[in-house]
Amino acid sequence: MERICNLYISDEHLLVTLSGYLKKEIENGTKVIVLSQDNMKKSIRDIKRRINNKELKEKVDYLDNIKINLIAHDKRVTVIIKGDNNFISNMENKVREIFNEENELINIVSCYNINENKNIGEIINEYEKMLNTTGVIDLKQKNDLQNV
Repeated sequence: MERICNLYISDEHLLVTLSGYLKKEIENGTKVIVLSQDNMKKSIRDIKRRINNKELKEKVDYLDNIKINLIAHDKRVTVIIKGDNNFISNMENKVREIFNEENELINIVSCYNINENKNIGEIINEYEKMLNTTGVIDLKQKNDLQNV
């Protein structure tokens, strides 16, 4: 299981960052699940609108936290979690409960609003990777290079 953090300043910024990443994930056969504290159905529609392939569009779902148990365990899945810190923590724990933490088919992308968090450094330190508009950055490798 790979945990990736994302920092965003607005829903539009989040949408731009997620669109490119999710398009690549979906093209690689990954099922995408979005768990959001607020209603992201409009954002999901916007993501689907940016994907031209009908079959790929069907691989993006919005689920509430109750339906997460319905996710198949034998497929590549990327779970996008958006909400406050408590919601993100609870949903990450729920995903870890449902799936074996050693399951390499599962990616969790936890999305934090910069405007609602003063402890960005602490959040980043909890993750080994971060998603931004250029893609996924390996934070551990970046930290190793800075320590040389």
